Amino acid sequence: MGKDSGNGQPHVTFDSIITCSKEMESCMERSRAAAGADIAILLLGESGTGKEMLARAIHAASRRREKPFVAVNCSALTETLLEAELFGYERGAALVESDHQGKFDQANGGTLFLDEVTDMSPTGQAKLLRALEFREYERVGGDKILTTDVRVVAATKRNPLSLVRAGRFREDLYYRLNEVAVEVPPLRRRKEDVPLLVDRFVRECSAEFRKEVKGVSRVVMSYLLKHDWPGNVRELRSVVKRGSAVAHHDEIWLEDLSLVVQVVDPEDRRSEEDEDLSLDAIERKHIERVLEMTKGNKKQACEILGISRPTLDRKIKAMDGRIVRSQ
Repeated sequence: MGKDSGNGQPHVTFDSIITCSKEMESCMERSRAAAGADIAILLLGESGTGKEMLARAIHAASRRREKPFVAVNCSALTETLLEAELFGYERGAALVESDHQGKFDQANGGTLFLDEVTDMSPTGQAKLLRALEFREYERVGGDKILTTDVRVVAATKRNPLSLVRAGRFREDLYYRLNEVAVEVPPLRRRKEDVPLLVDRFVRECSAEFRKEVKGVSRVVMSYLLKHDWPGNVRELRSVVKRGSAVAHHDEIWLEDLSLVVQVVDPEDRRSEEDEDLSLDAIERKHIERVLEMTKGNKKQACEILGISRPTLDRKIKAMDGRIVRSQ
């Protein structure tokens, strides 16, 4: 991924999004088809699934690609600040000494990305609807009608239709934003993408930290594939980044990860309160299962675990010798 011209933001295209998941490929095909239609798109998905990345790809594939892409997090600002951020303000408003452009100004001709749009207040929703319907707005503290030409891509981690039914989100604004809806799948439904994403993140982090980390061990990959990833791709990137930063080898090992990965098989699960999910306990359980599977053959266990015989012996010794099936 490169840089957008002039603003230092990541340049994302559909071709730069890596996936082998049929569900993610379907999501991208729908997004790509809608990108050229210049209509409002509503991206639905959990936090960390890559909704902003997809919005940037939509922008890059649209006729507005040469104009700005401007993002606003609607949940990060109070009602008053969000209004000023979106529409700007005139000199004299809130004691400011100069005019201030809002995001509608900055994105004119391009794409305005409204993240967590369902968190907007009722007043903010009404003003946004007017700007979208009539392509005009007023700055805070001003009375001049300004016109705008933006393509809106909005996103939310919530169920917007449920919020409409509960009276917490305007129905007319929902339909205005939802000309095309695209669901972005969570990482737990596209586990086949984990190795691809890990490879990309390791390469990016190795370059950033100027280290020669080339990947993760087989043991680490097995845990990454079993984890449910409630934080989705953002969480995976963070885990790989932490592991890359502290790795002392050309691979990220289990001990490099400050991560508690829940990998207990459902049939072996005890109550959530009793389950020991510390990193040491997870590693011990995995080694026990591998040794059981190999009937105590340490040579085979080392091949499966991706570690040396001395390392395995050291780990068994650290377990107080509870695994004594030496071969």
